[in-house]
Amino acid sequence: MELQLNIGNYSDVGKAREINEDYFGFFSGSFGNLLIVCDGMGGHKGGEIASRLAIETISNYFENLNNTYDISEEINKSLEAANISIILKAKDP
Repeated sequence: MELQLNIGNYSDVGKAREINEDYFGFFSGSFGNLLIVCDGMGGHKGGEIASRLAIETISNYFENLNNTYDISEEINKSLEAANISIILKAKDP
């Protein structure tokens, strides 16, 4: 049985913000298909940067996987890497 998905995205800035902080990513590789949705930070400074940086970091993490891995463990590690990237970016003057 083959699973087939049609993927699209839609996001709305809403009534409270001027900038849409949401970011989406879809990536394919030896790991399979990866769909990532990062919601903004509720108007906090840099929310749009944080969601984009999270997508980029997670994508890069999966692009560099070796052939042997546990998917659950790698998802957790990629999220930790994204969190570290965001923290470091926030500290960067």
